[in-house]
Amino acid sequence: MFYFFQKGRAYLRCELRPLGDGSCEMLIEEPDRPERTEQFPTSQQAQQRWMDLQAEFNIGGWSGPFGRE
Repeated sequence: MFYFFQKGRAYLRCELRPLGDGSCEMLIEEPDRPERTEQFPTSQQAQQRWMDLQAEFNIGGWSGPFGRE
């Protein structure tokens, strides 16, 4: 699942990827920063991190998330 945030003309993209063993990874692309990947042993931990990131992005002035499969 892809999620996008927007601030002015800039976009930020997050991708959540479930892995076959029950773990998850999250790819985060922010303007003017290198892409980063975070890995989580459980989907619950990925979900908690996703909630924290949404709040962080919104506090930083980003609108969203806007989802896309």
